[in-house]
Order: sequence, then C-alpha cells, then structure tokens
Amino acid sequence: LLVYEEIIEKQKAQMQYLQLQLKPHFYLNGLKTLSALAAENETDSMQELIYNLGVHMRYLLQAERETVPLRQEVDFVRNYIDLQVHMTGRRVLCDFQIDDEVLGAAVPMLCIQTFVENSVKYAKLGSSSIPLRITVSAAMLSAAGERFLDITVADNGHGYSEAVLDEINSETNRGNENIGINNIKRRCRLLYGEK
Repeated sequence: LLVYEEIIEKQKAQMQYLQLQLKPHFYLNGLKTLSALAAENETDSMQELIYNLGVHMRYLLQAERETVPLRQEVDFVRNYIDLQVHMTGRRVLCDFQIDDEVLGAAVPMLCIQTFVENSVKYAKLGSSSIPLRITVSAAMLSAAGERFLDITVADNGHGYSEAVLDEINSETNRGNENIGINNIKRRCRLLYGEK
C-alpha cells in the first residue's frame, strides 16, 4: 500500500510538473512581442527572442528527466530572464553567486526557475522605475558529517505576506495555492525523502 501511494504521489507531482510547463499565455506573449518587433522591422531583436523561446521550450521538453546539472538550471534561468526583458521591457537584473564546485550537482528541474519566476511575477518594489534585482546563490554546506547543496533565491521586493509564508512552509499535498513551490517541495520529498 505504501509503495502504491508513493507511485501515485510521484505521478501527481509529475503531472503538475508537466502542467506548469504548459503556460500558453507565456508563449502567446512571446508571439505578440515578435509581432510588434516585426512591425518595427527589428530583425535582430526578433532573432534573439526566437532563439530564447527555442531554448526555453527545449529545456522544458526534457520532461522525462527528474534532475539536471545545476549548470543547466542556471543557464535556463539566464535565458528566462532574457525572455522577460524582451517580452516585458522590465528591468530585471539577476546576479548568480554560485561556487564552481556545485555546478555539476544534480537538482530537480525548475527548482530555481520557479522561485525566479515568482520574483518576476510578484515582487513589489514600490515604483516601476526601480529595477528588479534577483540574487541566486548556491554553495555546498557540511553538517553532521554530510554535505548539502544550499540554494537561495532572493529579490529586492517587499517579500511574501505572513499568510503566504505559512502556506508555503506547511505540509500541503493539495497544491491549490503556490502550485509551483508546492510542486518543487513534493518532487524534492520524492527524490530525497526526509533529507
């Protein structure tokens, strides 16, 4: 029974993971931006955007992979930031502070991008003239004789409300709110157990 429940939980997490990838409004916004660039005859910008969209889709279509090297996730996040700048014109600055020794570490797909996307979507800065600043850091930590990968994503927004933090930090299996974060939590639990 426990094995069956674990299989069902894994299938649910994988299904939500796939659903998270299919964000038609994101691609429709990309096409709308391409149309505007075509109207302005901005061929260089069009080529960059088409390339970025292709990289984005190629990464997401690796659905059979549970983990990727941290280097690939970081490259995907860089591409995502470039897409956001192209598609929205918003000033987004992303600083990566990642120890070279951890770039080959296996991490769940979208484990960083999910939080970066939340920063892009929800960070409140008080003024549109203030650029969004995101910092992604990763380092190896040692505790109790074991090594752990510590990944942090921070931005210069006002932060989550207490209610949202309580929900994110709770043991939820529903995933009705904060779907991306809850999905990452479930996938990490499936991959790493209590660790």
